[in-house]
Amino acid sequence: MIYGAKDDSGQRYLAWSGHSARVGAARDMARAGVSIPEIMQAGGWTNVNIVMNYIRNLDSETGAMVRLLEDGD
Repeated sequence: MIYGAKDDSGQRYLAWSGHSARVGAARDMARAGVSIPEIMQAGGWTNVNIVMNYIRNLDSETGAMVRLLEDGD
């Protein structure tokens, strides 16, 4: 496994484990508006804190300041 390396686009890390897909799926579902209970069921999680930990930074990726910086206005 290669830790910390990014692909050519500089966006995604090359390090993957079996767990990476589950975390990524939880984050993708949350971005798509899937409810926390549905995410928990899909991933087989029984502890809501685990899911909340995985999706904890999504708001900071889509917040008003990020939109302002990306739009350049």
